[in-house]
Amino acid sequence: MTRRSSKRRIQANPLGESGLPRGFLWPKEAPVYHATTALRAIVRDGFKTRRELGGANMLGGGTDTAISFTLDLRTAESIAIGLRTIRRITLGEIGLGDLIIQAAEVAPQALAKARKDIQLNTGASTPEEVVLFDRGMRKIRWYASPTGDHMALGELSTEWLTKVVSDGLVTSVAGERDPRGRSQTGWIEAALLAEGKNEHDRENHERHFPGTPFDDRELRNWEKYGRFNPLTFSAYKALLNAGNWSDDGKEELYNPLFFMTDLAAISKINEDDIGIVEAKIDADWMCVGKRSAEEMGYDTTTGNVAYYLTQWSDGCQQALDSPSRHDSPVKTARKEYHSTLPSVFDPPDPADTIAYLDSMAELRVWNLKLIKDVSVLENLRNVVNSVGDAWDKLVPDSPVTSDPYWMPYHEDSVPWEFQAKVKNPPRRARGRPWHPK
Repeated sequence: MTRRSSKRRIQANPLGESGLPRGFLWPKEAPVYHATTALRAIVRDGFKTRRELGGANMLGGGTDTAISFTLDLRTAESIAIGLRTIRRITLGEIGLGDLIIQAAEVAPQALAKARKDIQLNTGASTPEEVVLFDRGMRKIRWYASPTGDHMALGELSTEWLTKVVSDGLVTSVAGERDPRGRSQTGWIEAALLAEGKNEHDRENHERHFPGTPFDDRELRNWEKYGRFNPLTFSAYKALLNAGNWSDDGKEELYNPLFFMTDLAAISKINEDDIGIVEAKIDADWMCVGKRSAEEMGYDTTTGNVAYYLTQWSDGCQQALDSPSRHDSPVKTARKEYHSTLPSVFDPPDPADTIAYLDSMAELRVWNLKLIKDVSVLENLRNVVNSVGDAWDKLVPDSPVTSDPYWMPYHEDSVPWEFQAKVKNPPRRARGRPWHPK
């Protein structure tokens, strides 16, 4: 009975040209989640890829031809709360001091590990310096020559630095002078520092390329990013990264991996557009690595599957991503498919196959027609309340006292736990490695 049932199940799904599956069966009943900064647009117009949106790279990372989902609602909530935090950082509503205070409450290990990176990025190593940094000041260091002239470290001209120091435009903090008296540090307005760096670049340009136009890059960067304070964002990422790795195996924070994030774009979004969308994926097949396939309940021990599965998964993902950039998806997928498992899987087809990225716990969908039953699961208020409840449970003796909640929480989860919600999950068929156990 089991064997006949498995056979009917295979025939119910379109196979490859060789009569073999294009991956592992995907449970279509499984709910998936997408944290977004365009909640109302998705409900109104549906999902659109980054390429369809003209290359907008707000969150950073990923591919511009697919939509990313997660199987764990807590992951989506962590991403959403991170987006809210980044937006408030860009608007100056959350400063470095705020991040440090909350990290000390909920993630002390992460704060201890990230402190050095924060100091390198911001120059702030004491509470007094953190206050100066949040007031829009930046730290500079200069060397004093035997003649008394001031010489910077290659970013500022001697004349400019000497003038701002003599005019009292540099704020000193006790204990900043080098013990040997060779260097001294101080704090200066960030806008004024941008002017000084720009003047230094202009002098170098005229020296090396006389008579040619000069590009006021420093000033333009200040106009674009100055008030967004990307250094505070760098400190936030350092905290998330440190909280995601722990010497004792206990993770304190979830790291959504915000890289290549467009701070200017996030600063302009409406918080009402931050939220979580729930959907179903009407795909037949899935590319997935060995560990996640086993966690999902699939048999990876049949034949040569165990040995080649990781290599196949990588090749399958590449094959899915490449066709979306060409006119002939199936032909391109076959060309890009470099797997050594021709006797187990056929080349994937983006029309009915999705991919799960083990390292990022991310599900990618290239054929947007597979995305069904889209609905708003949580608006930002729901997300904030849910994350707050999670922190209250995780840190009961030290509840978050500052404006909650800026840190994406970490809570151990059972991978693929959505299986318990799937009605009649497929059973294992002997000799069929693409079927669940």
